[in-house]
Amino acid sequence: MPWELVATGGNQLGGLAVDIAGQNNELALHVVSSGTGEVMKVEPGDDGGPGTLAKRSPTGGFPNALAFDQAGALFVADFAHKSIVSQPVDETEFQVLVGDYEGAQFYGPNSLCFDNNGTLFFTDSGPMGDTSLANPKGSVFCVSHEDQLLKPLALHCLAHPSGIV
Repeated sequence: MPWELVATGGNQLGGLAVDIAGQNNELALHVVSSGTGEVMKVEPGDDGGPGTLAKRSPTGGFPNALAFDQAGALFVADFAHKSIVSQPVDETEFQVLVGDYEGAQFYGPNSLCFDNNGTLFFTDSGPMGDTSLANPKGSVFCVSHEDQLLKPLALHCLAHPSGIV
């Protein structure tokens, strides 16, 4: 099957996610535009043609990845803010969920996902070159749904963690 153009627009796109609790219970595809610092929603095109990317929410930073929780709240791994930011349903502003571990600021969260229980998992890798095989500083963390505690799963021992599912 050949590649198909789904939508046009944005700048430095990544972090694909589906909002399953979207408006009117319709599925909505979202991406991050790191180049513009925004979360964008894919709007369907006319007559089955390519859609467009509509601005949904600016983070004011450099978003790398996004995920929606079961309630439809938006969570973004933001490299510039060096934190995980969240936007509750029906809110327009992002708020920092976590930005440090035991007083040490994150290097730059890169990817995130939720498990079926609502626990948030994310990688903290920082810029290329700051962490390497010879000097691993990357980590994987989780934020428990039950108690909202930040827990390290792999602390400062990974070269450049950049994906998690």
